[in-house]
Amino acid sequence: MRLPAAGRSIRAREKTRASELSINCDSHDLGYSQSSLDTDILDPLSPHRGTANGRVSNGPESVENALALLLKPVSATQDSYSEEAVHAEIRQWAQEQAQPTNQTPDELIDVLNQRIVRLKELIPAILDSLGNENKHQLSGAMHSDHLHELYHAALEMGAIGDWLYQRQFHLLSVVFPTLHRSVPQLKAITRVARISEDMYELVRQPPVQPGIALSDMVNGYEELIYAKRSLYSDMLSQDGLSWKAMGIPIDAALLVRARQCLSEITEQCLTRVAQVYERRARSASAYGKEDISTEDLLGISHQALHTAGLCASLCGRTFADLTPHVMFIVAESVSWTVNKAITRSTMQDEANVQSKSKRSAAVHGKKLDSRALRLVQACESLLKLLAYSRAVLNIAASPLESALNGHHADATAVTACETLSTSLVELSWLLAEIMAQYNADGKAANPSGSFLMFADLLVKFAKRVVEYGGPKTAQHFNIQPRLRRMQNFVHSLDPFRDTV
Repeated sequence: MRLPAAGRSIRAREKTRASELSINCDSHDLGYSQSSLDTDILDPLSPHRGTANGRVSNGPESVENALALLLKPVSATQDSYSEEAVHAEIRQWAQEQAQPTNQTPDELIDVLNQRIVRLKELIPAILDSLGNENKHQLSGAMHSDHLHELYHAALEMGAIGDWLYQRQFHLLSVVFPTLHRSVPQLKAITRVARISEDMYELVRQPPVQPGIALSDMVNGYEELIYAKRSLYSDMLSQDGLSWKAMGIPIDAALLVRARQCLSEITEQCLTRVAQVYERRARSASAYGKEDISTEDLLGISHQALHTAGLCASLCGRTFADLTPHVMFIVAESVSWTVNKAITRSTMQDEANVQSKSKRSAAVHGKKLDSRALRLVQACESLLKLLAYSRAVLNIAASPLESALNGHHADATAVTACETLSTSLVELSWLLAEIMAQYNADGKAANPSGSFLMFADLLVKFAKRVVEYGGPKTAQHFNIQPRLRRMQNFVHSLDPFRDTV
């Protein structure tokens, strides 16, 4: 599917947005925001961000809320308006709006009359479709073409309401004095129509272009999922149950197609990331031929897996069929991070041996703190990566258990799990070495802030890794000794936990 063009990540442009997945992948409710619809142009349903008076429809001023604001109950003063008084009010409104809209009052009144006439045709027809209880019960059987016509009518109604709102026309409740009772249904059908029209457009889009850069592809994927989460809310994950409860007909087949479309986009992005890692794993010469550095690839892996987890939550489904890709990406990302940490640690040890006689205890302590903090940052990053992978797979069991024993287990997934388990255990022992040095220096008896931070991370990291593996993983002959050492390591840390 075609993704939106993106020069940089949406999170880079919206730094204040906080939507990190927790370790349990809790879902987050996002607010609704969509551009307004302006019927001044030829197509009354085309998105239009600006209006004649420069205002932008957003938040509570969105399309489906425009009618709610315009159709609030008629006040006593308005109820007593005579036909002549209404015409006088409309004439005054047209004169006030003439300059900002760059139209004459007569032109505005003519356009207004056309829209009022159209509303008088659309609203009764829409309410007639929604008002029959038998139709509510049979809405699931309504033909997709009929639903599409209903949604189109609702969008046109919403666009007219937005046009009136943007031009500050507040006499709609006088024209439709009793319509405010139907506002909840009108709002609901307008929102469902907007969501459905967006889904129709989504499933009609062509495939992703193969020549697009990996970073642009993942950035576009991220933008797409954030936009769909904001617009769709729980429509896909709950099969539109909240809307069905209001008697709003839902195109069930369209929901299936939209979920499948988003799943295909997710698979394409994760497959592309995995392919880059695979080329590098097969040949060292590939490192010099890739257009992306390993550091950037690691960041893209985090971004892709995080977004895929959000997509799984949006669709309300599991991506267990992507287990080989997910585990391969996680394994390669963790392996590269661990190898970098071990290489840096080895270089630091060699430098320490050479300067041991020359350095003071204070210098040694600062270097140890610096080394520990770097490992803390690396481990926190890896814990996020593990959390993202759990969210993508969206399974009750641990990811390693699923990859080794599940329905989607294959040779790629098993090899990735072995690589991942080895890397995580190696990193855990590297953490243990730092802790041993702290203990040898007497820091456990008189802990500093750096030591407390490191000790807290050490216990959390070890336990999370064991949880990620799961108890059944130990049955695998290659994983069993590593996981057992890991479990023993966690138990050995309890005394340190008590001291801090």
